[in-house]
Amino acid sequence: LVRMTVQTPGGVMTMWFAGEFLDILENRRLVYTEFISDENGNPTSIESAGMPAQHPATEVRVELIDSDGGTTMVMTQVGVPADSPGAVGWTMAFDKLAARVHDDRR
Repeated sequence: LVRMTVQTPGGVMTMWFAGEFLDILENRRLVYTEFISDENGNPTSIESAGMPAQHPATEVRVELIDSDGGTTMVMTQVGVPADSPGAVGWTMAFDKLAARVHDDRR
């Protein structure tokens, strides 16, 4: 269960996501399904979260690859409509991750 809170022009918006792990290879790969849910992990209507009605459950694949003494992360989300606002959420999450990684290197 994941909670995402974002500041929007209309105020703070909170969304919940749940899913199921499909494949885990420690320190290498994570594959899971993701769908919009309530705070208890129960599937909920897409419209209640402010998403387009056609936004489906998706599959997320995260791969970690050794790269020049560091790690490259490749994330792919399968099943996302081209006009989905999900890219904004991922961009915000990756910006936070980059800031955290940068802070931890100090």
